[in-house]
This record gives sequence, C-alpha cells and structure tokens, in this order.
Amino acid sequence: MNLKELQNNHKASKKGIFDIIKKRRTLRKWPFIMSMSLGIIGSMTILLFAPDKSYKVLQTTSDLLTGVLPGLLGFALGGYAIVIGFSNMDLLKKLAKKDKYSIYQMLSAIFALSLLFQVFTTLISFFISWLCKIGLPELDETIYFWGAAAINCVVILVLITGTLYSLILLPYVIVNLFSLGQITNLQATIESIKEEKSGTFKSE
Repeated sequence: MNLKELQNNHKASKKGIFDIIKKRRTLRKWPFIMSMSLGIIGSMTILLFAPDKSYKVLQTTSDLLTGVLPGLLGFALGGYAIVIGFSNMDLLKKLAKKDKYSIYQMLSAIFALSLLFQVFTTLISFFISWLCKIGLPELDETIYFWGAAAINCVVILVLITGTLYSLILLPYVIVNLFSLGQITNLQATIESIKEEKSGTFKSE
C-alpha cells in the first residue's frame, strides 16, 4: 500500500466518517432500512387515517424526544470520549490494517454516526417543540389542510427514523466495545505470559 492509499484510509472530519460508513455500506443494512420503513409506516398511517391529528402527534413526539434524547446524547458522548481517549499504542499497532479499516476505526465511525443522528434529531425536536410553545398555528385547521398534514408527517418521519436508527446502532457500538475490550485483555494476557516466561528463564 502506498502513502496515498494509507492517507485515504485515515481521513479526518466528516469525510472520514462517511468514507468508512460508505465502504461498510452501513446505510444499506437492515438497521437503517428498518428505521426508515417504520418511520414511513408511522407517518403514512397518520397522514391517511388521522391527518387532523398530525399536528398534535408532531408536538407530542417532539416534546417526548426533547425529554429523552439529551440524556442519551450526553451518555453517548461520554462513551465516545472514552473510546477516542483509548491510547494503548501497542494494541493500536496490532489492530491496524494496511489495506482496510481496523475494528477501532469502524467502532469510532459507527459511534460517530449514532451521535450525529442523535444530535440532528435532538436539534429538530427542540426546534419543533419551541415553535409549538411560542404559538405555531395549527396549520391543519387552515385551507391548506393536506399540505400542512403532509409537512407534519414528513417531519414525524424524520424524527422517528433518526431516533430509531440512533437507538438501533447502540447494540452495535456495545458489541464493538466489547470486542475491543476482549482484544485489549487478550493483549494484556499475552504480555503477562511473556513477562512470566522471561522471568522464569532469567531465574534459571
């Protein structure tokens, strides 16, 4: 592998995150598809069977998420800080891959994607909740009934998809964290055995 290819596998900023996500086809796998499908089913059900309730559903959903997501986001940020602060250079060298992304990079990218979805959904929820509290008119009661209901349902779709996907990603993050912990412990055990053998040979 040449220097350019190595640099391409270690891009920083949002581009680095989405390059890993794109290569892993994360957004084409069942968690995102299921989240999007449930969001579409929920929003279409409201639009077709209770369009006059779409404003109320949107308001209730945004209020609920503003009460839940900030705490979850804070917890996730703390966990991400721990992962990024992982500084066992010897282990990172062993995890490093020359021609593909390492488990550490994939864990970091999936964790970052989950956080981005949580931040995005939280901001939208706060914005919608704020608009409702300052007296956003219930557009469903105007002459633009179906257009307003459709807009409400699109926002509901975004909120449901973003929330579900960020939650579904958490088990993947937990599994990857466990895998990283196991590898760390394995490395420590190997080093301990080597030290014991080295000490035994020296004493003999």
